[in-house]
Amino acid sequence: MLVAKKIDRRTKDKPALTVLCSYYNNMTTIKNSLESLFKQSFKNIEIIIYSDGSNDLSDKIVEKIIKKKNNVLFLKSNKNQGLTKSLNYMLKFSRARYIARHDADDISNKDRFKHQINFLKKNKNIQVLGTNAIHKSYKKKYIQVPEKNFDI
Repeated sequence: MLVAKKIDRRTKDKPALTVLCSYYNNMTTIKNSLESLFKQSFKNIEIIIYSDGSNDLSDKIVEKIIKKKNNVLFLKSNKNQGLTKSLNYMLKFSRARYIARHDADDISNKDRFKHQINFLKKNKNIQVLGTNAIHKSYKKKYIQVPEKNFDI
């Protein structure tokens, strides 16, 4: 994949968690989404943000938000590759033991990663976990995700 732009504002310290956030034309949601990441109570984190060929104002919004951050890698492609290729590409830049996904229209609870990392540390047999959601655009409809292997 060709990267048209790269802004690396990460410290040299290896983080415990990498959060991957890819977007394509999400100018109406990206600001609140990223702000929820920067407000996390779990601080040992790096955030990799990938602009997957966006051609709206998303990139300008992201660049303004990350200007004073020290735990972000911003990558921009001029061509839309799709979510799967974007995620696989971002993984190459991760330096952490744990990986989390965060979509450009997600708002994460401020303790999301603290709870997830603590759970994974206490349950070494678990390698993948998810979360429930409240879908705000549908009158705060609670979305229950499957919990048992058979249901997944």
